[in-house]
Amino acid sequence: MLLVLGWKLESSAGLKGNGITNKGMTKIMVIVKEWKALQKKEKIFFVVILTLSLAVGIFVFYPHFQYLWPIHADEWWDVSAVESVLQGRPLNTNPYLLTPYPDYKPGFTSLLAGVFSGGIDPVKAWAYLPALNLFMISFIVSLLLYDKTKNFLVAGLVPLFLAAIRSNAYVLGWWFFVPSMFALLFVLFLLLTVEDLLKNFWSGLVIVGVISASLGLVYLPFLGFLFLSFIPLIPKLFQRFPVVFIIILFLVIISIITLLFLSPYKSFWPQNAPLLLKSFFVPINATPAMIKFLGFFKVVPIVLFLLAICGFWFLRKTNWSKSLLTAGIMGLVFLLIIYFGGISFLAFYQREFYFLGVVVAVLASVGWGTFLSKVKMPNILRWFAAALVIFMIFWGYFNLPGGTLLYYLVTPADFKALTWLKNQSDLQNMRVLSNAFTGTIVTPLSGLPVAVAGLTSQGVGIGNDLMQSSSFFNTTNCTIKKNIMIVFNAQIVYGNIPQNCSFLKEVYAKDGIFIYKRVL
Repeated sequence: MLLVLGWKLESSAGLKGNGITNKGMTKIMVIVKEWKALQKKEKIFFVVILTLSLAVGIFVFYPHFQYLWPIHADEWWDVSAVESVLQGRPLNTNPYLLTPYPDYKPGFTSLLAGVFSGGIDPVKAWAYLPALNLFMISFIVSLLLYDKTKNFLVAGLVPLFLAAIRSNAYVLGWWFFVPSMFALLFVLFLLLTVEDLLKNFWSGLVIVGVISASLGLVYLPFLGFLFLSFIPLIPKLFQRFPVVFIIILFLVIISIITLLFLSPYKSFWPQNAPLLLKSFFVPINATPAMIKFLGFFKVVPIVLFLLAICGFWFLRKTNWSKSLLTAGIMGLVFLLIIYFGGISFLAFYQREFYFLGVVVAVLASVGWGTFLSKVKMPNILRWFAAALVIFMIFWGYFNLPGGTLLYYLVTPADFKALTWLKNQSDLQNMRVLSNAFTGTIVTPLSGLPVAVAGLTSQGVGIGNDLMQSSSFFNTTNCTIKKNIMIVFNAQIVYGNIPQNCSFLKEVYAKDGIFIYKRVL
């Protein structure tokens, strides 16, 4: 099919001539030739897969139907980080406080900064990125699965099974465009192709290395999970190329030593906790206690999990992806560690749920698609069985667990006020003090640094800072207010409550929003 079209475009015989025009014509001719070579059944399948992938993309756009803004504090952080880079600041800059901060996902920020450098506003475009992300993943994985299995049902079920994995503000998911969700494109691509790529060892090793490095720069924990999934490939690699194996082993050892000293998870543990535990594991109560522990089957439908067991059995028989099988086993082990040990490996447990969830979705499509293809039954019964499973896995999809509601932070009044603030040249670079919720949107929409943005999970506006910002708006004592502003080094107050202090000059008052500038 068109699966390897990208590679064929580069390797096919090109037209001799003048550069870009002839190369472009060559590629168009190759695409036309490839399309004509497809059987009618394959063309229909291609259109169906494209349609299903578009459909699930539109489906996960649901939270944005009447709200075209990011819906999670982590998304607002990433938007602010991209804007910070576009404004010429280094990657290791806290986008809210404009202070040095370690960036553990530089590839994600850099890539999007490059995409938006053409003039597109990341704030206004972000709402469409979750849908685009799931569309790309569904379409690519479907084509890869068809290439592996030559089974239309297996490949056709993937978009639906992936979309059935739940999203909410606690585990994130397809509704949100954040590094861990974008990284799943790299993860699934390598799980399904690594063994074929390494058949042409050196060129394949380069491709795997480049994609793995990209994954590490986007979301490093998933790279660790991916390497563990490649364990079955190690014996063959060692036999054929012992030097390469030794080099890779050396890099792994260096990575382990680095994590021992630089792991970001140490702050979640008491000082006397063992070093290995602090460096490689995260307690399940490390994230803010928005809700109690969220179970795996609140995220992944149990029907999908049962079908994935069938898919595992079918895949064992054909054995075309040892890495996918290993990822399933590894994910299950991680799940048991979370439930019985109260800790997660290399990432917050919610991210591990989603990693295992997408593996489960792929295995489930293999299991259910293969079963429906192999078992003799009337077509009407076959389609009824497929529809019944789809109905079951989507049942209750929009019933969000308590405490996981979405963050609809931007109101028309806020957008109008923050746009005005952004356009005031005399207020540029002044720090804004607001409540924690509003602080999350102040920087992305106005470009100004904030004192507190309590919803972000990146260490902004927590603890004493959050309490002090609340105290500012809960007291009428101007001396206390002034001291709080001095502590935060804030020059602007943004809120929906009028301030009656002599050191605050009102500069904006519309639609219930009040902005004040501190004066000496």
